[in-house]
Amino acid sequence: QPELAGGYWDLDHVRLFEVREPVLVDPVRTEGQFTFTVRSEPGLTFEILSAPELTLPTADWTSLGSITNLTGSAPFVDPAPGSGGRFYRARQLP
Repeated sequence: QPELAGGYWDLDHVRLFEVREPVLVDPVRTEGQFTFTVRSEPGLTFEILSAPELTLPTADWTSLGSITNLTGSAPFVDPAPGSGGRFYRARQLP
């Protein structure tokens, strides 16, 4: 059939879901601690990593612990951030 020359889609019961990438927000340094919030899809578990340089390979970052984001927004506290600059990353765990 000429009207179907480019092909056609016959879809039934298709659902699309938006998946939010994790982001670290609301950074605050007070009383010798550094805190931030991990925002992501609810129910995900993350390992929090830190490094003095953003360009270091992930294998060279230090693990600070893990958190489970039950509601979509989970706080994290680094009780000993040190006096120098530090970068943070959240890596999703299985």
